[in-house]
Amino acid sequence: MDRARELLRNTSISVTDICFMTGFENITPFSRAFKERYGSSPISCKQQYSFT
Repeated sequence: MDRARELLRNTSISVTDICFMTGFENITPFSRAFKERYGSSPISCKQQYSFT
């Protein structure tokens, strides 16, 4: 999860691609685990750190 959060914050890689890169086979359990650990969804994290 730490690697996923780092990628979400510092790259333009999509949430779906980060999900697969970090060993998940489906976005639903990835999102659930991420939210449980960090208190927000991976999409929210990505949007918060988006520089576009």
